[in-house]
Amino acid sequence: MSSRYDFIESNSIDMGASFDSVITWKSGDPALPVNVTPYSAEFKIFDLLTNTTLLTATNSNGKIVLGGSAGTINIKLSTSDTSLFSKGTYGYSLVLAASSNDTQKLLYGEVAFR
Repeated sequence: MSSRYDFIESNSIDMGASFDSVITWKSGDPALPVNVTPYSAEFKIFDLLTNTTLLTATNSNGKIVLGGSAGTINIKLSTSDTSLFSKGTYGYSLVLAASSNDTQKLLYGEVAFR
């Protein structure tokens, strides 16, 4: 099940600055961290009008670090990554996929660059 979270206003990303955000995936009642070890992660930023992907961050390209049994997903964008964007609002999605065909769209929403 996915949740909407917007990186806007006080959570906007500064163009030309590094961006580092840690998300913890929890599930169940009570909510406990999900072991992300068997997963790969993909964070995409896309144009809201054309749906064109503008940036893809993954654990394979080093822009995401997965925290195993702690359930953490650390998205790390460099200054050169954030310099690719003009001031404005874009869409994003965060998807985790396991080799067992278990794909989870965890987050989606809008991200603003300022």
